[in-house]
Amino acid sequence: MRILTLLLSFVTILSCRNAPYDKPDNLISEDKMVDIISEFMIINAAKGVNKKILEDHIKDPTAYVLEKFGIDSMQFEQSNAYYARNIDRYTAIYNRVNQNLESKKSAIEIRIETQNKRLDSLKKRKLNLKDSIPILKKSAIMPKTLKMRPQSKKIDSFRE
Repeated sequence: MRILTLLLSFVTILSCRNAPYDKPDNLISEDKMVDIISEFMIINAAKGVNKKILEDHIKDPTAYVLEKFGIDSMQFEQSNAYYARNIDRYTAIYNRVNQNLESKKSAIEIRIETQNKRLDSLKKRKLNLKDSIPILKKSAIMPKTLKMRPQSKKIDSFRE
């Protein structure tokens, strides 16, 4: 019984050791992985906002991203698994993804803000134009020929 427990403990210890993961032949660079993961996150967020619009424009979002970067799914999976084995590198990649997304977010917020300012200034200009146009009296609108014409006398046909 002791031998069986000792053997089982030995096998358990050997199975828990960190086996080195070989670098794949077609490893995607860290910079490209940052871009790919960022794109996946953006598409995933778009699915959450309005899946119908996304499906109307992009039939298969995963295939779209992989095709955009010129890689196949197996290459991405192998590269992702390789980087995931080294937690420090993987954390660095995801920190860069976060920075990338934050910079894109701030750029979009700036564009929205400038667009809103432009629309507000156009609305203000439109209101200022309305305020600057004087309200015309009804008599000013009528043509002069009607103003000069004498009032017609009503003829009572029953009197005659």
